[in-house]
Amino acid sequence: MQPVCDDFFDPIDREIAPKPAELNSAVRGYLAEARRYLLDIHERSVPARQVNEEHADLMDRLIRRLFRVSEDIYHASSPRLDSRVAVLATGGYGRRELALASDTDILILYRGKVNPYVETIAEAIMYRLWDARVSVSSATRTVSECLRVGEEDCFSMTSYLDARFLVGDAGLAAEFEQEVRAWIRNHSTSFIEDKLEEQRRRHERFGESPYLLQPDIRESVGGLRDAHTALWIAHAANWEVRQLEHLHVHNFIDGQELADLLAALDFLWRVRNELHRGGRKDDRLHFAVQERVAEFLGLKGSEQTLPVEQLMRAYYLHARALQRVSRRVLDHAARLDRRRAGEVPSDSRTVEEGFVLAEGRLEIPHAQLLEERPVRMLSTFALAQRYDVELSARAQRLIKQHLDLIDGALREDPEAAGVFRQILRAKNRVYRTLAAMNELGVLGAYIPEFGEIVGLWQQDLYHTYTVDAHSLFLVEQLRRLEKGRYIDELELATELIRETPMLDVLYLGCLLHDIGKGKGGSHAARGARMIPEIGRRMGLTTEEIEGVAFLVRHHLHMSALAERRDVNGSRLIINLANLVENRRRLRNFYLM
Repeated sequence: MQPVCDDFFDPIDREIAPKPAELNSAVRGYLAEARRYLLDIHERSVPARQVNEEHADLMDRLIRRLFRVSEDIYHASSPRLDSRVAVLATGGYGRRELALASDTDILILYRGKVNPYVETIAEAIMYRLWDARVSVSSATRTVSECLRVGEEDCFSMTSYLDARFLVGDAGLAAEFEQEVRAWIRNHSTSFIEDKLEEQRRRHERFGESPYLLQPDIRESVGGLRDAHTALWIAHAANWEVRQLEHLHVHNFIDGQELADLLAALDFLWRVRNELHRGGRKDDRLHFAVQERVAEFLGLKGSEQTLPVEQLMRAYYLHARALQRVSRRVLDHAARLDRRRAGEVPSDSRTVEEGFVLAEGRLEIPHAQLLEERPVRMLSTFALAQRYDVELSARAQRLIKQHLDLIDGALREDPEAAGVFRQILRAKNRVYRTLAAMNELGVLGAYIPEFGEIVGLWQQDLYHTYTVDAHSLFLVEQLRRLEKGRYIDELELATELIRETPMLDVLYLGCLLHDIGKGKGGSHAARGARMIPEIGRRMGLTTEEIEGVAFLVRHHLHMSALAERRDVNGSRLIINLANLVENRRRLRNFYLM
């Protein structure tokens, strides 16, 4: 139940022309009462979407009241003009996604020329909000001015997609929507390309991974802006897509993906509102606030994990889900736009084991393909790697829905082990394939010990990403080394890795080097003790198991020596030689 904020305007309503000071006081009182109410429902763990929408509704009521008051003030001393004005909410306010310290974006539309009536409306609304220290972004334009600005500035045109009529001339607002719709229909391809490029630059600026230790809730990969971008692009591809639920209604995503998206957004909105609690707009989840946010969410921790670690793991899993679902939306929107432009899809063709290549994606034509041979849960990725393509949205959905096929029998299946090692040995897309397997839950299902570190966060000076992302990036760095990316800086290492006969064993050591983390004590020793069982399931030889276990057990050793000892000391050299025992281990140890 919303607060009775309107009481603050009772004295104003009794006057024909209230004094500015009285009006300012009423606005400040209204907003203070509204904020107390919003903080109360936030603290009572009301769903974050409801908190944001009620915030938008309360702001709607205030702006409508200010519009009526400003009209009364104008007409009390001026003749009536045949002037048309409409006030619209745009941006996050237009989407009714108004966090506790979000900007309030307003567009004031008018027809003809600016006149005293238009000025009175605009000033009465904006000055009152500014006086109350509301962070307001506003523009006063005609419909044609809006389109001219939007053509030159994609950000402005994007804000129009979120426009929501508040008060004034509804016909003018409808005219504005029709013009924006016509422009988007005629420029959908360029608009989509601009939004994708904008997203690429944003990811580059804020870190190209959802697994940062201090992520930006809004701008980082898997953050709120990725969901906004997906919705804007879906709206451009199909004008009827206005809300999140419409993504499912119009077949951009399935029901489970919608549930995953809504759960992720509710978590991010709730965390963001907690970050905004003090009235300051800061969307970064800094180390300094993580413990407070974990406490607000009621996370208690356990013997193995701290509350803040549980918070960050929940964040990463939700960010990964949001990233995955937003990609589905973008993929479907791109297909719709291509078909609307008359582009004919390339012919599909069947490849190994019944898989299909279509429109530059690997497709799983039906679920039975996986069910009749569960090893295809892995060979799907091997084939996509071989043909240098991504999995289709449908293929990714089927993989997610059939993770239960990866059971104990499959983990001990020699054929599955062969497919996995084939992925590690491939000449291309090793990191991208492993990252896709991790994103869809396949890697953690096939190697449960790795699954334990997925999304695991540890606050230290040596890691920028979660443990699983850090391990995958280690494989990627070695891949870049093999391809000669660092030949100028690391000539010896480049030469050595190109001489390494069993790179899959080295990559496996890299992938598993931190699997002992998150359980207290020495993670290196614990991880090494887990390797024989993993190696047995994968059919590794005794020599290969010992080689991987050695890398896991001692992965901190060489850097510790280099940082703390004289590397030219004869005793150190002899001790290191005794530790590694042979040239093969020394080479892998050095490369890692």
